[in-house]
Amino acid sequence: MRNRLLLTLGVVLLGLVGFTGHASAQEEGGDEPAAEEADISHAAHECIELLEEGGKDPDDCNEAPSPILPEWNEVIWGALSFLVVFALLAKFGFPAMKKGLEERAAKI
Repeated sequence: MRNRLLLTLGVVLLGLVGFTGHASAQEEGGDEPAAEEADISHAAHECIELLEEGGKDPDDCNEAPSPILPEWNEVIWGALSFLVVFALLAKFGFPAMKKGLEERAAKI
């Protein structure tokens, strides 16, 4: 049992340390403005267009997602996952737990 635990720990450490990539940095002052434009997101382009049209406040471009409420697709997948786990526990886990408690009560 101890050897298996040490082997598992070694594999995990090897995975964390042994297969990591090397760090690289980008040089400053690149000569390619097209590469910089490619890095600008679609939302940034929309914000630039709104500001160029005039009459818009820069704060209109800084709409952040809610830190509390998740996206709807996460709610749907979370609910489906919960229902699957609940159904499996209700079908297999609860009867096994109930049987074990009844056997223990019979021993006492």
